[in-house]
Amino acid sequence: MTEPDENNVIMFYSRYDIMVHPACPDNDQYLKSVLDSFFYAKEAVRNNFQNLNIKQAEQHKNRRPVGFAAPQ
Repeated sequence: MTEPDENNVIMFYSRYDIMVHPACPDNDQYLKSVLDSFFYAKEAVRNNFQNLNIKQAEQHKNRRPVGFAAPQ
């Protein structure tokens, strides 16, 4: 996981090793299922972060800034 950049974007890195062998008859389906699960997880994480951002925006929406005047 990286630190947030100037746009508050955080990058996640993961590694997943898969083994394919020409003798296995179902390599295409296996590879497709592995990649599908990766993209499903990516979308789920993305949607959760979007929902968190929406909730944070709603919480900050009704806040009013409080100012303090310096004594004269």
